[in-house]
Amino acid sequence: MIPLLEKARQMELTASEQLLLDYIIEDPKRCIHQNLKEICEQLYISNATIVRFCQKIGFRGFNEFKFELRSQLESHREDLLPGDAIFDAQLSMFKDYIRSVPFDQLEQIYQMIHDHTIVYIYGSAITSIAAYYLYSILASLDYTCIYVDWRHLLRGIANNTNKDTLFIMMMSHGYTDRYIDILSTFQKNETDVVILCDESNETLTSLSTIFINTNEASIYVNDVDFSFKLNTLILVQTLIEMIYTRKEYRQQ
Repeated sequence: MIPLLEKARQMELTASEQLLLDYIIEDPKRCIHQNLKEICEQLYISNATIVRFCQKIGFRGFNEFKFELRSQLESHREDLLPGDAIFDAQLSMFKDYIRSVPFDQLEQIYQMIHDHTIVYIYGSAITSIAAYYLYSILASLDYTCIYVDWRHLLRGIANNTNKDTLFIMMMSHGYTDRYIDILSTFQKNETDVVILCDESNETLTSLSTIFINTNEASIYVNDVDFSFKLNTLILVQTLIEMIYTRKEYRQQ
């Protein structure tokens, strides 16, 4: 038995999860070619049961689980190039995250961008790529926005904001101590703050108007985080599409 399924066998599962595991063990190759709906109809279980099972054994969703299952099944094949494997892994994670995109919150952010007089956009570390991308698009659409690329400017900016200001922050890690004073000042000045962060943080959530956890694990090599931040880019691109496709920006 492949390690992935052996690991699952050692875990404490609900009756429905055990039924799912037995189904996968019976024919793993069949499973990698099925989608959630097909398995649910076959076993009379819910989508949530399958997703919960996948998360219990360490995956974000079903597609990521299927990718690892297939990888282990094909571990002795020589025709799968490393580049193919990387692409398939990213595609699996993309499919899992796109199903959980918080469209209601993105709609709120769109409205806030539209309603506020000025928008500041800040990105730390690798999320600065997504932050600058959003800034560039908003500027091209004639929104009044300012890109902030230096963290030490944040306190001075916070002291001079008001309820007409929107501040969008993207960060790779929820360093509470680094931002708590700044966010408290924003809150005192009635400034709306949107935070996109790759991990949950109750303190930052309480100090922001909208907090979105992108659920992105950091990948470190030589103490450098080089994770792709694909989920952050998905959110930014979705937000841009919402803004651009509104009637006033369509090509005549």
